[in-house]
Amino acid sequence: MYYIINCQRPSPKFDYRHYLLVLSVIMHLLLSSPAVASDNEVSSPRLQGTFIQLLSHHGGWEGSDWRELFVYFSELRLSQIIIQWSVIDDIAFYPSSFYQHLPNHPLEIILKLADEYKIDVFIGLAYDTQYWTKISGDPKALEAYFKHLHERSFRVASELSLLAMKHPSFQGWYIVEEIDDINWRNAEARQVLFKYLEKLSKRLHAITPDKQVALSGFSNGALSPADFQSFWRALLVSANIDVVLFQDGIGVNKLQMDNLPRYFEAINKAASEAGAELQAIIETFTQVAGTPIDAQPFRAIPAPLERIIWQLSIAAQYSEKNIAFSVPEYMTPKGGLKAEQLYERYTTDFLSHHER
Repeated sequence: MYYIINCQRPSPKFDYRHYLLVLSVIMHLLLSSPAVASDNEVSSPRLQGTFIQLLSHHGGWEGSDWRELFVYFSELRLSQIIIQWSVIDDIAFYPSSFYQHLPNHPLEIILKLADEYKIDVFIGLAYDTQYWTKISGDPKALEAYFKHLHERSFRVASELSLLAMKHPSFQGWYIVEEIDDINWRNAEARQVLFKYLEKLSKRLHAITPDKQVALSGFSNGALSPADFQSFWRALLVSANIDVVLFQDGIGVNKLQMDNLPRYFEAINKAASEAGAELQAIIETFTQVAGTPIDAQPFRAIPAPLERIIWQLSIAAQYSEKNIAFSVPEYMTPKGGLKAEQLYERYTTDFLSHHER
């Protein structure tokens, strides 16, 4: 998801004094108010899932490493995983006949553990790290590029379908191309995108008829909420997408807390009109390097728990399922000391009150 960041328009800076004051009030209210004991009643929204971003270093993970991660997922009460991609460029995370695969290919291990821990899984398809560069080109070139993407992703789905269908945790596919509100303002380019999504979604539904197809997107604030709603309504009506995931953009400073609700409301209306389920992606990190901050590679640190709670409180008005980006790196001991501290605060300070 944030392997390559396309921050074309930096957002205005927070007023951090006001921000910290509001956060302290929210945290006090959430953690001091009586919580509810019933599973059917909850005191405040929480995270239900996470992305897993597979990279080359996962080729060195053993089964015990993955089991440790799933223990953390269980402690965090997660019930859904989205594997961001199963192929990145020419590297596969399963035993592929077309792509080079890692020595300890993790996809089947993840599915087996998800079965055991009763966690739903969406499997991402083939990601091209040149995507953000390629989509800014001429619409004719764009059409050829999307034909290439379609062939790659459908090839991966065809290879994986028999393996995936053996696992009760498998719930569907995740189309890896994220949709923003800058690159698709040209009507011709927009039609190329819609055609690609419609064709790929149709074929994915055909090979796994009882499974869902998911897609994610975000706003740079480049369109008004009304235009953003119109764009997403047209996209979702054109393509048979079952689940649309909206990235809140707070971690990369694309949207602010004050305008985030308007974009959530816009995409929620679009999803409702198209008969799609809306899920929220809660950015559990704060970007500290990379575009537009500097010329360094993207780097981020775990976000403050108070800010995550604020994000959850906004998302809960529009979505019943909140998916973190991303728990392994930013919210478990596997992500380092700060991620371990966030994990401990969330499980002890937040979930303990949430479940009381």
